[in-house]
Amino acid sequence: MSFVTDRSEFHAAFYESNSISEKLMSAIMDYLKQHQFVVRLKKLYDHISAGGGISVFSCRRDALDLMAETMNIRKIPFLIISDTEGNNGFLIQKDDKNAVMDVTNYVLSEKAQTCTITSTDELMKKVLKSNSNHKGLISLTGLSAAQLYILEQMAVRRLGVSAIGEDLMQDGTYRFSVHGKSAIKKDKAQVNLGLLLLEMQMMTEGPGKDKNNWRAGNGFYYSSNIAGILKGERTNPFYLVEGRQYMKISPGEFECGYGKYQNGQFIMTPSLVYQKEIPDYEAQLISNLGRFAEPLCTMDISEAYQSMMNVSRYDLTEKERDVIASEKLVAGTVNEKVLQKVFRDPTMQLGGQYASKAAHVIGEMGKVMKGAINGITPPGYDEIDVKSINTLMRTEGLNPEDYYGVAYSMDKLEIVPIAEKVELIDVDRRLAELSGDEFIYRDEELVI
Repeated sequence: MSFVTDRSEFHAAFYESNSISEKLMSAIMDYLKQHQFVVRLKKLYDHISAGGGISVFSCRRDALDLMAETMNIRKIPFLIISDTEGNNGFLIQKDDKNAVMDVTNYVLSEKAQTCTITSTDELMKKVLKSNSNHKGLISLTGLSAAQLYILEQMAVRRLGVSAIGEDLMQDGTYRFSVHGKSAIKKDKAQVNLGLLLLEMQMMTEGPGKDKNNWRAGNGFYYSSNIAGILKGERTNPFYLVEGRQYMKISPGEFECGYGKYQNGQFIMTPSLVYQKEIPDYEAQLISNLGRFAEPLCTMDISEAYQSMMNVSRYDLTEKERDVIASEKLVAGTVNEKVLQKVFRDPTMQLGGQYASKAAHVIGEMGKVMKGAINGITPPGYDEIDVKSINTLMRTEGLNPEDYYGVAYSMDKLEIVPIAEKVELIDVDRRLAELSGDEFIYRDEELVI
């Protein structure tokens, strides 16, 4: 959820004068006054009331959530302003312009990260061809589609991997695989798989789980449908909706347009239609998908209409956005305390064995979370450090008791090593194949 104004007011403020009209500022101040239970909005209200200067800037939809998350973590007060067409921008304190520029540079570098999503088998082939001395994978099983989607998004941006493996298992859950050496970093300032898992669990099992799981599940559904269309495997039409813009994608064509009220009725108005017969159809499809960042993906036209008529329906509220940032701050603190302790442990001194190391780190995170919630210091940790996590949670407005499930679920995560295998080239078999002679297959492999 954000402060919503009409298109003309938004366009004047963000694209023409870069200043806010008296009418719009009055509406913004009323909104800030009604939302003073949100700390950053109270700071903005007090700042503006005291005559402090403000700045506004527009923001691409695909960078909006990461910008907001990063500013939240860095304690920069902001207000998201949107119009009824789905355009977005930020209002900040004028004195924070340089700090926000640093955030913008960070976000742009994060958004530039690319990663291949493939199967675990294909990931193993890529790793075997790499220059890394360690060729093993770490596999995490039993994930929901929402958990897999969140974990993949985090890993792409923050783990520094070039490829990720994902597999649908027979029981309907998913497997996530990553190069083992990429998952564990000795430097506590670096991101490791354990930190991402704790953040993911706090989002999907904490107090905001319903909204977070829905949004992530929709993201996974969107990605799967687009992949199906590009591969020619999708046979039913579906809709993408973000703000007031929509895209209807069918196997043979796609249509882009906007929703608007006309004669008292809300209608979909196409602005372009492309059919598969045109030479650059796929290029145009991919180009127009770039209009969307995190759209609603649905086969139900009535749901598409409802989303366009209520543009903030699936957005995070001001409070939900702040809770996610606070959870990441707590997870980062837990990660720091755990890494200070575990790299003295015998398990972490072993060569390779990254699955064992990852499981050890994740298990320790569960212990520290339990200790912080229950007031019991786990062996090897400083009592003051563990108590400080509980204090941080309460200071950030989080109720520690809401995270019991998160603490205990960290113990249940199953980290599995996937053996490093190199297929031997059998000279006799290759010669037989080249000569056209019959050869009896012998499965031979070298485990290193």
